[in-house]
Amino acid sequence: MFFNKGLSNSNKIFIHIGEGKTGSSTIQHFLNENRDTLLRLGYYYPKHDVDKNFISSGHEFCLNKLDELLIEASNKVSALILSSESFYGHAKHFRDFCSKH
Repeated sequence: MFFNKGLSNSNKIFIHIGEGKTGSSTIQHFLNENRDTLLRLGYYYPKHDVDKNFISSGHEFCLNKLDELLIEASNKVSALILSSESFYGHAKHFRDFCSKH
């Protein structure tokens, strides 16, 4: 159902809250490397930095930029995909954000 073309993706958010050592870097590497394909399918995964081993913290920078990222995704008529180990422990922040949208 993740790539269901029958649903409008605008204003949808998929949040991967990966606790450390659970394969999050592999998921983030895949999503980051396939950003163009995902966008064509209606999913916006904002670019993030990776180190020489393709390890990253994902979207740790974005907790204070959620509104801005959602607008970027909406402008692309896409669902927003975010992933970061640093999201672990911030469920209330995401709940509050989602409840206002």
